[in-house]
Amino acid sequence: MKKPRLIIHVTILFICIGCSRGQNNGNSIPVIDIESNINNIEVINLSEFTNDIKYIPLQTSENHIFTGIWNCVFLNNWILAYNLSQCVLYNSQGSYLNSIGTRGRGPGEFQFCQQADFSKNKTIFIQSFFDLLEYDSVGSYIRTYKKVFGFEFDHPENPIIQGWHRINDSLFFGHMPNNTGHVKYKAVIINKKGQIKKAFDNYEQFQRDRPSYGFIEDYNDQYLFKGQLHYKQLNSDTIFFLDDDFNLNPDYVFNLGKYKMPTSIRGGTEVVPQLWNYIIVWDVFQTEDLLLLNCHFGYNFPAKRLTVHTPIPQAGPSWYNTTSMLGIYNKHNGEFKFCKPSNTDNPLFTTGIYNDIDGGPRFFPDQMVNDSTMVMFIDAMKFKDHLNSEDFKNSNPKYPEKKIQLEKLSEKISGFDNSIMMFVTFKKKN
Repeated sequence: MKKPRLIIHVTILFICIGCSRGQNNGNSIPVIDIESNINNIEVINLSEFTNDIKYIPLQTSENHIFTGIWNCVFLNNWILAYNLSQCVLYNSQGSYLNSIGTRGRGPGEFQFCQQADFSKNKTIFIQSFFDLLEYDSVGSYIRTYKKVFGFEFDHPENPIIQGWHRINDSLFFGHMPNNTGHVKYKAVIINKKGQIKKAFDNYEQFQRDRPSYGFIEDYNDQYLFKGQLHYKQLNSDTIFFLDDDFNLNPDYVFNLGKYKMPTSIRGGTEVVPQLWNYIIVWDVFQTEDLLLLNCHFGYNFPAKRLTVHTPIPQAGPSWYNTTSMLGIYNKHNGEFKFCKPSNTDNPLFTTGIYNDIDGGPRFFPDQMVNDSTMVMFIDAMKFKDHLNSEDFKNSNPKYPEKKIQLEKLSEKISGFDNSIMMFVTFKKKN
């Protein structure tokens, strides 16, 4: 499962438990030293990795408005996009195909689309609380599997599974939030009846006065690379991969050193205000040559807006478009550095890899599509604002003809249209 994109970066607060080690710990597990490279910040251009960028606007019509992408799933020429209230199937060019299911409390309806995925037979699964609903590709309801994500967890200390990945046609790998501080398992493999077929012990036990619910314990990162499921808890310093025997093996370790969140704070009652003092590894993206890390810097973020704004009235004024830094790790030489952020009011020019290909938005991936391609979800209004900005107008990209193509695309898009998907395919180095 990837991250819920309804959360605005300014107010996202996270936890990460790091470890203090060097570049290599003496075995085959690489250690990415974030602490030592905290000030290793450079202008990094997309042309270092690719010249392959595609912009796919999701079709907008009078009868079809998609209120914002939370996550996407990709299968052949299909894009399955969803948020809490909608699940929509598009083709690879962004043309609307079908809405999958409807929100409600009746038979065949989902209360919330917490997660969606394709089955082996190209039907579509939607999680609604504990239940798993199945639909065909035209959106017709097929069946419901009851209590898949809570069959054996009907106890106050056993939370609903938050984030899962289909392993095969009958088994799912799921993340278990440590809401109490002493939940027995960090992850489980379950079948369609919700029965545990394998469990993975939770070694991070601590005392909490009362259960804590929300993204701090719920969030986890799951993605496929080279056909293997990779898994990282928000509060973990390790990425694991699931092997063919369904064992979790460490793949990479992060050293956050003094910037890590102590477990004592995680178990306390004043977690949220203190999170901004630490650095948190939120998401990991892989290619053959690179790891890209979505790191939230909190008060350590080195760039601000030129003018204050109020993205969320309840949160008050802010000087930040985001507190996200993109770190890039070279698998071949172990080099790690961060993309330099900008002091600007333009959210699409604040952070991520500089787009010297066509002058478009800086690239900060939201999700992996496959082993070489990543995608960024862009709000249509922000996209048009960027293409009308001085950042874009004054840019001198390597491919001026692609800048002209972007200008033509902007003319076809309304600020009220559905999102634009920016696909970047990274070239493999020889």
